[in-house]
Amino acid sequence: MISGHRRCRACALAGLTTLKCEVRELTRDEAVIIMVESNLQRSVILPSEKAFAYKMRLDAMKRQAGRTPKDNLTPVVSDSPTLRTNEIMGKEVGESREQIRRYIAR
Repeated sequence: MISGHRRCRACALAGLTTLKCEVRELTRDEAVIIMVESNLQRSVILPSEKAFAYKMRLDAMKRQAGRTPKDNLTPVVSDSPTLRTNEIMGKEVGESREQIRRYIAR
């Protein structure tokens, strides 16, 4: 279960025996990215939680991109060879590349 733990627990406490869900085949990295996205949707999230989530997602994105050539020092996501991974993630979450870097550096 990637997300919906609280909903699942609430249904169990309410005595419901079935729960609507979506089953998908995912790699570990795809699951991490989806989990991080769902956690960042919360209304209140501590900066330390956001930093941990960004680090997890960035690592998963880098693993998905694969091994980079020796002359390229920055891993990039294969969909966009001109952008760094943290630039792509920044656009997706609405933060700048530098803000992502600052969160992770803490």
